[in-house]
Amino acid sequence: MTNNNDFNLVEFIKKNFPRKKSTEGKLNYSYSFSNAKDINKNTSYITQNIYNDSAKEKKLGQFIFEKKIGQGTFGKVMLAKDEITGEQVAIKILDKEKILKEINKSKLEREIKILKILRHNNIVHLYNVVDTRIYLYLIMEYIQGIELFEYINYKHYLSEFESCNFFQQIISGIEYLGKIKVVHRDLKPENLLITNNGTIKIVDFGLSNTYFTEKYLTTACGSPCYAAPEMIKGKKYLGLGVDI
Repeated sequence: MTNNNDFNLVEFIKKNFPRKKSTEGKLNYSYSFSNAKDINKNTSYITQNIYNDSAKEKKLGQFIFEKKIGQGTFGKVMLAKDEITGEQVAIKILDKEKILKEINKSKLEREIKILKILRHNNIVHLYNVVDTRIYLYLIMEYIQGIELFEYINYKHYLSEFESCNFFQQIISGIEYLGKIKVVHRDLKPENLLITNNGTIKIVDFGLSNTYFTEKYLTTACGSPCYAAPEMIKGKKYLGLGVDI
């Protein structure tokens, strides 16, 4: 008989209710945890071509690829281990030719620049970016967990205590984004990950942007079911307001 004290709900859901493949071809930032102090965070957001361009290579500098943990339209996500510290990271390997056909270069650069400055316990970390001739490698925090959406689907409803705990963490992350003048613009249960220890992680900053205090934004984006009313109506909006 299973000891209830050892029961891990997140692991149970992952094993018995496997994730469905994305219909949008998005790569997930998820599935890892790494100690930020052991990663070089002070390098520029683009590191020039110092690695082999072959996607079949078993290493990226000091990182040894272990297995593929995600696949999308523009590339794949690999689980890797730092051979110096032993820490695990998630490395997104993006095909530059494919991604630049679909995404504006300035938009991609903006997302990377924003991810590089984010340092909060409830927001996924981007540690470094390696730019080669063919591929773009994003070395990211590896988060072991599942989407809040999947978690709610399994449990059907959350207790008041659990809801308050998750809500406090989400608000803490949003408050941090507001302080540094970054707007996410696509907050929804699918973009909130729960780690195995119950920590919320905000992910997917593909629609994010920076803004100035009291300056209105005009781009309507995000998921209609979760977007703020003013954004749906095509009105101007404040960054922090639409995230809340």
